[in-house]
Amino acid sequence: MGRLDGKVAVVTGATGGIGEASVRLFAAEGARVLAADVEDERGRRLEEALKGRVLYRHTDVSKEEDVRDAVKAAVDNWGRLDIMFNNAGIVGAVGPIEEVKVEDFDRTLRVNLGGAFLGIKHAADSAASLSWVAHYTSGAPSSG
Repeated sequence: MGRLDGKVAVVTGATGGIGEASVRLFAAEGARVLAADVEDERGRRLEEALKGRVLYRHTDVSKEEDVRDAVKAAVDNWGRLDIMFNNAGIVGAVGPIEEVKVEDFDRTLRVNLGGAFLGIKHAADSAASLSWVAHYTSGAPSSG
């Protein structure tokens, strides 16, 4: 019996690093997991590897309709939502301030701050069973 038996989770930023490890751990502990991310190929591979416990949904956390639809998909599939892990984040706008484009700065805020806000908003709106909400955004640079 796992620590998360019978629980339903949504994990954003689910296809890499901490997000993927969290999806795998939650599933191993008995949860059903809606893995939300923009990396579709990786998301489909994760869903296939954890078939029956994980569903992947393309989700850009800077877009309210995507976050709303991801939360709704979890509730529609499993009847509840217990855990919302707002993990998605980007390195975003970096460099000397005079060289940072306003559009890049705005995108960073929409993903890193707005994504967490939207996760809380839609989890609270649709989940009387919600047990906890967690947020994590890494500043780790991506390769390439």
